[in-house]
Parts: sequence; C-alpha cells; structure tokens
Amino acid sequence: MKFALSVTAALTIFNLSAFGKVGSTCYVPLNDPNNIKGENIDERLPIASVSKLITSYRAIKEKNLSYRFQTVFYLSQVGDSLYDLHIQGSRDPYFGAERMHYTISELNKRRITKIRNLTFDENFKFFWSIDDKEKNKSLAGGFYVAQDPVPEKVKSQLKAFYFIEGYEETFKRALKNDIKMIENPKFSVQSIQFLSRNDFKYEPIRMSNTFVVNSTPLVNLLKEMNRNSNNHAANQIFEHLEAEKKFSQFLIESLNLDMKSVLMLNGSGDRVDTSSGPKYNEASCVAMLKILIDLHKTLVEQKSSLAKVATVIGSNEGTATALYNTNITFDAVIAKTGTVDPAVTLGGLASTEKGLVFFMFNMKTEGTAQSWNAGRAAIKKKLLELLNSFDGGVSLNARAFSFISFDNKSFSELDIPATGGKLK
Repeated sequence: MKFALSVTAALTIFNLSAFGKVGSTCYVPLNDPNNIKGENIDERLPIASVSKLITSYRAIKEKNLSYRFQTVFYLSQVGDSLYDLHIQGSRDPYFGAERMHYTISELNKRRITKIRNLTFDENFKFFWSIDDKEKNKSLAGGFYVAQDPVPEKVKSQLKAFYFIEGYEETFKRALKNDIKMIENPKFSVQSIQFLSRNDFKYEPIRMSNTFVVNSTPLVNLLKEMNRNSNNHAANQIFEHLEAEKKFSQFLIESLNLDMKSVLMLNGSGDRVDTSSGPKYNEASCVAMLKILIDLHKTLVEQKSSLAKVATVIGSNEGTATALYNTNITFDAVIAKTGTVDPAVTLGGLASTEKGLVFFMFNMKTEGTAQSWNAGRAAIKKKLLELLNSFDGGVSLNARAFSFISFDNKSFSELDIPATGGKLK
C-alpha cells in the first residue's frame, strides 16, 4: 500500500473557486459492477478528450490490437529510372515525415529514387510533423473537422516537406529500434497533385511495382493518441471506422447505449460547429463506466490491458501525468484527461488495495483558464479521495512508453487482387 497523503494537505496549493462545479462523478469496483455510486450519474454531459477512450473502444472491438492501417503505393515506370506514383490512403493517423522517410528508404533499396508525377487520394491524410514531439504539441491539440487535412493542405504539406528533410533523425530512431534504413537516401518529385479515389484507374500491366506501407499495430497508435491526446489521430480513426452514424449503431449493439446516454460526433471530443452552434461529444457518467468496464474486459480477452492503450499516470509522459501525478496516484491510475470550453474531465481506472475501480469525473467550467484549473483541482481532490477510500493505490508496474510509427513489418509488396487493386 502506498503512503496516504491527506487530501487537504495535497490540495493546499490549489485555489478551489466557485468554478469547480460538479457536472457528474461516479465510480464502480470491477468486482461489484452494479454498485455504481456518484452524483448526477445519468445526465449526458460534454466529455472532451475522454472521448478518445470511446474511440479506442470501438477500434479495438471492430478491428483488434494487431490491426494495421494500410497505405498503398502504386508505381508505374515511365522512363529510365523514372516513375509515376499514386498513393491510396486509409486515413492512417500517423503517416507523417517519419513514415515517409522509412518508405523512401525501402523504395531506394529497390532502386526507386525519381518520381515524375506523385498523386494521392482523399484518404491520404499526411501531416509531415505528426511524429515530431515539439511540433506535434500544436497538432495534437488543434481544432480539426472530419475532412482535415483537405487535399490542398496535404499537397502543401508534401511540398513543404522536401521528403528527406529530417531523415537523419528518423534513421537514428530506427536504428535504436533494430530497423535498418539506408544512410543517404535520394528522392526527387517533379509534380504533386490530388487524384480522387474514384478517378484513379488501376492498370495492372503498367503498374508493375505496388507496395503496401503499414502502420504499427493499433495498440501502439492508441497508446500514443491517448498519451498525447492527439485530436488529428482520434478523428482519423473515427472516420476510418465510418463516423457517427455507425458509431451510434455500434454502441447500441455492444452495450445497449443509445443517444440519450452517449453522443459521439467525432473521435477527439473537440468542438463541432453546427448550424445551431457548437456541439461536443457527450456521455452520462453511467455510460462511461459501462464503456470502460467493457473496454477493460475486451483488452483482457486480447491478452492486453488498459495500460497498453492509455496513460499510466507517472509512469508515462502525457497530459494525465502532467495534471494528476502525485505520490498516491503514481503508477496506480490509468486515465484520460479532457478539456473543452464547458468542461474538464478525467476517466479511467484506479488500481487499489481493494481491487480495480473505474471512475469518471466531469466538472462544469466557463471556458477560461481559471475555471479549467479550478475544475482540475476539484478532480484531483476527488481522485485522491477515491484512492484513499479504497485503502490507497497499488502499483501497476507499468513500463515507460516510446512511439515510432513503423516497424520491420511496415513495408511489403502487395499482391494485387484481380478485381481492381483498390483496398477497402
């Protein structure tokens, strides 16, 4: 058992103003799942980036932890060592500079270094800085709609990227992960244009070189998305799973949760602008607990755990650690944070002396830094009270996490189906 710091002492540095108003709070032990306790547990409220746990839940249930996003590179030789390249995307959430560097290395190994015309479809969602730890801070928290990045944005990102810019850093990271890349790549592109999925014509005689570029397994993508609260990644995964209508159907079929208890408009939890004003993903406290419990059970069935797809406070870098790490919560709480104008939130599970306890805290705010900070202070107070009420935290013995967007199974020749060569 960990040393139990008094809740009052732990919170003396915080100014709990009137802004820290409770929207809803709830918790339930895994060994007594029907004994839900809390306040205002049935009202549907904005859940902010805790939405990413619901996005993760659906992705794991509909795919599996080993699922990989596939991006296809169709190459046609048009001259001496000169090729046309068409990229068929899949909304891969982490196809950025790092993955492009790796792909260029693999193409160079096959003596492909010069591209005449590069075209890409609407599902190729390239941000060159998606894997950059510093530049990714603004990307992760930025505001994006379902279509982002649109083709013109992707085109400008590709042009600004210069393809081998920053290659040396990717090379070093690959080496640390036992992935062999060539040291001095060559890659030139004469023209970059958008070509829609419907307008692309697969010609098997001309397209003799076709490769698939895989993401790392889904479990790694989800861990990075939740750790860094990456809105871009969450929205791409959500859209890859065919968006909100299918999401509502999924929740009804999985847990009998309808739109009265859960409303998912995007994968990230950020604002959605509508004709009637801004809207947010919402869920009741009870619905979140049901989702968290089934997420946990699904992960156990796949011989994994919530610690593999979300932040272990203290043991992993990320937003939850930055806001809620104490000597009591360290390595004993797995959680996802959230912040939008009307709410700050925290959802996850606590490892305690009396077993696993699932929780959801939702504080109403006024969209100001002061109200957000007060809401977080109130959440920290409630989290510490929860752990103390179950005799303190028990260490999860979690490992540190580092992310790289490719591995030794991320590039292969594609066996083109006779029906046309377009992957679903």
